[in-house]
Amino acid sequence: MDSEAVENKPNLLADLKGVTLKANDIAKAAIFLVSDEAKHINGQNLFIDGGFGIVNPSFNMFQYPDSL
Repeated sequence: MDSEAVENKPNLLADLKGVTLKANDIAKAAIFLVSDEAKHINGQNLFIDGGFGIVNPSFNMFQYPDSL
C-alpha cells in the first residue's frame, strides 16, 4: 500500500469528505496553539482527524450509559 492510499483510508469513514489530513495540518494546529490567539485555550484535547474519531462507530466512543 502506498503512502497516498494510507492517507486516503480514513477518508472513507471521516465526516469531512474529500479532505485528506496532511502533516502540515497538524503543524498549523500546533502553531496556532502556541500563538497569542490561543492564549485562553487550556486543558483541551484537539482532535485533528477530520471528524474520523467522532463519526466512526467502531471506536465505540462517546456512548450514553445504559441508565442515567
